Amino acid sequence: MALRSSRGAGIAAVVASSALFAGMAALVKLLSAEYDGIFVSLGRFVVGALIASTTIVIRREGFAIRDPKDVVWRGIYGSIGMILYFMSIELSGAGRGSVFNTTYPLFSILLGALFFGERMNRRSKAGAFVCFAGVALIFWDSSSPSLLGDALGLLSGLVAGVSIQYMKKARANNSSEIVYLAVCLSGIIACIWTAPRALSLDLRSGLVLVASAVLGYGGQISLTWAVKFMPASEAGIISFLKIPLAIALGLLLGEGLSLRFVAGTLVVIVGLAVAELSLDKRAPAP
Repeated sequence: MALRSSRGAGIAAVVASSALFAGMAALVKLLSAEYDGIFVSLGRFVVGALIASTTIVIRREGFAIRDPKDVVWRGIYGSIGMILYFMSIELSGAGRGSVFNTTYPLFSILLGALFFGERMNRRSKAGAFVCFAGVALIFWDSSSPSLLGDALGLLSGLVAGVSIQYMKKARANNSSEIVYLAVCLSGIIACIWTAPRALSLDLRSGLVLVASAVLGYGGQISLTWAVKFMPASEAGIISFLKIPLAIALGLLLGEGLSLRFVAGTLVVIVGLAVAELSLDKRAPAP
């Protein structure tokens, strides 16, 4: 009974994580009417750094970093991936940006095989083929508001795939809060030049900005917690729920939806699910 209860809690946590990430994407799109994706990224990094630092202090873990090279590279790639994702949402919408960004597990598998000595089995290769077929369908969708936004979204998935490889190494001897803090600090350095835009924030926009950052952090923590109670590959598949949720919220914000985009999204999800089933372990989302 306890095992079933723990599994149920894990599934609930993954579903909650998907909802939180989808909500974050919708709020980022809402802010994009007034603020660009780079400034919104800065908001998430600042809030994330404050939450991570507070957690480290409360737990008395200390800020010492072991294997700093891996932590630094995780921070650089993780922050770049997030910035590109937010820019994609700004240009193409919450739904399209989320679909392309969620291809990161596939890129992690491919990059792991090419540069990190990991093996790809037949299921991984089949998943990659199906996933890229779905991506091609979406790119050929004439209803896209921005091809540049689509390209940035796919690039964010690629960069996040690299980031995950360094996350695996960085997490071996460092807490998740330290590794996440590295991402936030790297992002703050990259986006600090947009800080003066904060002077134009009104109360509503400021609250939405903070809420988007909190939702993103909550989604990260929920997914990390969930994999303690269920197979990581299964948690990864369930986490794809964020795609239809982000699309649904995007519709509420007035984003378009074409048949080819829906078909391509379904094909991408199938390809990602096949690829996820080939993994023994999976790192949490960036």
